[in-house]
Amino acid sequence: MFVDKAGTTAAILDDNDMYPWGCIVPGVGKNTSNNTIKFTGQYRDADTAANLDYFGARYYSNTVGRFMSPDWAAKPTTVPYAKFGDPQSLNLYSYVENGPVNRIDVDGHWADSDCSVCNQGDSGFSVAPDAGTEAGLILCRTCEPSQPPGPQQQSQTVSYTTTILGQDVGVTIADNVPKDQQSVVRDSVDAVVSNINENADKLSKDDKDTIHKVKSITVNDDQRTGIDTKTGNLNFKSSYILGSSTPWLSSVFAHDGFHVVQTERGEKYNQKTATRLEHEANLMQIRAGTILGLSQSDIDYINRDTHTLYNTTPY
Repeated sequence: MFVDKAGTTAAILDDNDMYPWGCIVPGVGKNTSNNTIKFTGQYRDADTAANLDYFGARYYSNTVGRFMSPDWAAKPTTVPYAKFGDPQSLNLYSYVENGPVNRIDVDGHWADSDCSVCNQGDSGFSVAPDAGTEAGLILCRTCEPSQPPGPQQQSQTVSYTTTILGQDVGVTIADNVPKDQQSVVRDSVDAVVSNINENADKLSKDDKDTIHKVKSITVNDDQRTGIDTKTGNLNFKSSYILGSSTPWLSSVFAHDGFHVVQTERGEKYNQKTATRLEHEANLMQIRAGTILGLSQSDIDYINRDTHTLYNTTPY
């Protein structure tokens, strides 16, 4: 419902009923404004022939109930955002795993279908009513009692020390990473460390020296993914970690560690040198990454890569 500044029912400009997939039911309500916020609060683009809904990551067709392009991740992964125990999640065009009645997609990448209490999914979900609970809370059947759930616990910064190729490296997962993702992020970081250490005998001295340039690791969603070449701190956004494979993340240590090597030899990263310096770092990433398990598709991707700080949105 959309009203004018008076805010009264007499001033209603939009009052639409929608089918579960987002298409407006014809002949019901009225539409007398130029309001473009429609299905689940997304922007409906009237400039597209089919009045597509823009979810941020991609466009969605409310008439066919499908996204107009396949789901994608920041870096190569087998099936982006898939849950391999759930066949419905393997369809990269589907909307909320074909369950739009009780699920929503907040950004065009995945269904907000895990229970807000236990963080697990099951065969049935309900959207909690306003009375006694937070509006829009997703509850599984197990956690749908008459007693409303308590507030979500706030994330806290997680800090610990790990060892990479014999060198102690501090790891900090910031409190801006959602609490339910912190343990998954830590498991991913630990898997990367294990992968590098398990392949130590196969890495050359230059490879090891380059990886040793990473002095600390942070996972902070307020900063871009990349390395501070002065301190050796390698930061990841949590979405980058969750969307990347262990071999890929392992190879990033070689790529970004080589940027430190470049700085130490007096190179200046600017618009004139960025393409060359990234290409050199990519070659190091391929060399070490081949040992650390990069797939051929990963290597092909790196060979085609032309990203720099100046032509790529922070990821």
